[in-house]
Amino acid sequence: MHHRRNQDEHPVSPRCDVESGFPRRRLHDALHRRASRPDRRSRRVDGTSGAASPAGARSCASRRDCRSDSRHHVVQPRFGRGLTASLLRPLAEQLLAALQVPTGATVCELICDAGHLSRELARVIGPGGTLILTETDPELLDACAAQTNGLCTVLTRAIDGGTLDVDGESCDRVASLATLGGTDATSLLREARRVLRPGGTAACIVWDAGALPPHEVALSIALHEEAGLESRFLQGLLAPVRAPEWFSETELRDVARFDGFSQLWLAMIDERPLASELRSLSQERRDAVRRRCEALLADHAAADGTMRIPVAARLLVSAGA
Repeated sequence: MHHRRNQDEHPVSPRCDVESGFPRRRLHDALHRRASRPDRRSRRVDGTSGAASPAGARSCASRRDCRSDSRHHVVQPRFGRGLTASLLRPLAEQLLAALQVPTGATVCELICDAGHLSRELARVIGPGGTLILTETDPELLDACAAQTNGLCTVLTRAIDGGTLDVDGESCDRVASLATLGGTDATSLLREARRVLRPGGTAACIVWDAGALPPHEVALSIALHEEAGLESRFLQGLLAPVRAPEWFSETELRDVARFDGFSQLWLAMIDERPLASELRSLSQERRDAVRRRCEALLADHAAADGTMRIPVAARLLVSAGA
């Protein structure tokens, strides 16, 4: 692991597109190839007419359409069960090791999503402690709270993606597991320090902007090339995070394993809001996107058919003022 001090306004790596967070060179190649196909016009898939969303908002025409199935009302998190098990669980272990949460502590989680980290925190905190869950999506917030109730005292805060409705110096720990993309992350990290008690610790994992998860990059390129689409969901998820200067950084490396490309595709598409974004595509176009994505990830397929995806992330840590 390598340590370095981040600067509040340091430039984003030249390997990355500043707006979307995608590797610039590969996106340039993809866009160049797409430009040679005049019958495919780029359009943003978010249920709107291309209007920008406020920082931290999950853009959609209606929350029910974008975030859930209209018949069964199943909330779709940023990371479903497949990605949580293969991608997030090892990172969560490293995050918890950095936090060293004491029993009975008060902990604030920034953007709880599906609640994997929430459940682990609640178990460590125990009945004498308090877990403050924050989310930009009220449905995810409610679902996450339902999973953690009974393990400790649980408080919920629906936030705007840039500020926390939490008292200053009221928390022993603040944590986030790869969910700050699409928010005003720098402001949230400043807020994390504000709510920390003296001697407390904030620890957050974010993606390495210079080495984004290959499966997400491949999916973005495949959508560009085969359907002329830009996913607002992916752009938000992978947006670069600039941490204030008082956060130290540790580089993390891991390998996410999947039984095969079919399992990975299910985790990337069907268990996330992308399923709603791609609903307008014909089956032929969806199949083309899948084939292109699989081809781009061919180097990560083992001889036995399993997929091994390298993961690069940054662990941001700050002590209370």
